[in-house]
Amino acid sequence: MLRAIESSGRATDSKLYVDYMTAMCRCGNYEEAIETFTRAPRTTFTCTAVMKAYAEAMDWKLAEALFEDMRRDGPAPNDHTHSAMLHAYEKSLQWERAVRLLNQLTSEGKAKEIHHNIVLSVLGKCTQWQRAEVLFRDMRELYNIQPSRVTYSTLISAYGRSGKTDLARKVFEQMLARRIPPDDYTFVGLMLGPASEGNFRECSKIATEMKELYDVEHTVHTYNTLIQAADIAGNYDKAVEVYDELLQRGIEPNNTTRELVVAVSKRGANFYDRQQKTAAVASYAAGLVGVMGMALGRW
Repeated sequence: MLRAIESSGRATDSKLYVDYMTAMCRCGNYEEAIETFTRAPRTTFTCTAVMKAYAEAMDWKLAEALFEDMRRDGPAPNDHTHSAMLHAYEKSLQWERAVRLLNQLTSEGKAKEIHHNIVLSVLGKCTQWQRAEVLFRDMRELYNIQPSRVTYSTLISAYGRSGKTDLARKVFEQMLARRIPPDDYTFVGLMLGPASEGNFRECSKIATEMKELYDVEHTVHTYNTLIQAADIAGNYDKAVEVYDELLQRGIEPNNTTRELVVAVSKRGANFYDRQQKTAAVASYAAGLVGVMGMALGRW
């Protein structure tokens, strides 16, 4: 549709290009978003939109090059541009660059809560939990930024990814003491530690706590973490059972679900094939392959 408007000779403004690039990113067509930028007027908004596409395409270098051009020659980056650049670093696990940019923004008086939260996230993903801990403390004590639910949940995830389950639970209790209600991401953070160890029972316990004590509904993110825990434990039948429950509850799987289910199905089928003990085992292996086929058919 955009090309038809362009070829018709009708006037196009930057908002139309931004909306189109945003739509392309949402449906995963990052290449189209990036190509569209070559025809768009160069504004802060179009530059920010294509930086988001670069981030999703895992090309932080292109995002960084454009960001530096903007800072040097214009158009001037805004808060959303800073978030897009930090997100590009986060997606590509470039935590040192993210910290460096946050420090620059802080020295210029431009750092916002969302910028700190993104850096907390990349530190957590890179198991830099001690740095995340320092950043969380600095937010409150140096920059007078009151942590939100997102901030607390991100720190909990940072501890969880590093296997610091006791620290994750401690921050969770602090969050509750401040009367900040948890959400599904909070509980996923609590589950990350036991999930990485294949402790499905503990993850299931947290999922039950989530619903029964705090009335937080299970989402695709909690189901994904349960599938991951079962997979790491080698409990492939439980992983498939969780996936079936997700579908029965009408929750739409996402790309992470797809990757998990396909991997579980392959590993499970190979595992049971190696056992070669009974017809029942062979039948179950075939069932896992069927689940993989169903997953591939959904996406």
